Amino acid sequence: MTKISTVNDHVPTGSSLSQLIAFYSVKPRLDKIADWCAERDVTFTVYVDDITISGQRASRHLLYQLKRELVADGYTCHKDRYYRASQPKIVTGVVVTASGIRVRNRQHQKIYQELYKLLGQEPNRALKEYATVKGRIASASQIDAETAHHAGILREWEKNG
Repeated sequence: MTKISTVNDHVPTGSSLSQLIAFYSVKPRLDKIADWCAERDVTFTVYVDDITISGQRASRHLLYQLKRELVADGYTCHKDRYYRASQPKIVTGVVVTASGIRVRNRQHQKIYQELYKLLGQEPNRALKEYATVKGRIASASQIDAETAHHAGILREWEKNG
């Protein structure tokens, strides 16, 4: 498996396998973190290499303890965030609020910019910009159904071609 999933003994960046390999290479450690969090009555969430602890009992102190454990195991922690219970939280690129999850404003902005740039061109599905904005819309729509209206704008553009 190593031979067919690596180049020069490294996982290629952007490979469809890279996230799975990264995840499963640290899964035993992630399982220990999940148990550690469960013992402390906090929720543990992981997405590729982003980890989050949340819940009423989550605190700066617990975050510090977790980081200390990870560093002792040889891991590097690049950044951390702590949010008060009442404020919106950014978790793996998604805004989590009391009323649900939302797409970040900067994602909306990118979609609008790319979509309206595309609308100024003749409809052509082969355009790189088309694939980019279609992918952003699909991704955002999975998080927040209200962003699906962008897909309607894109379909109108396609029909006019």
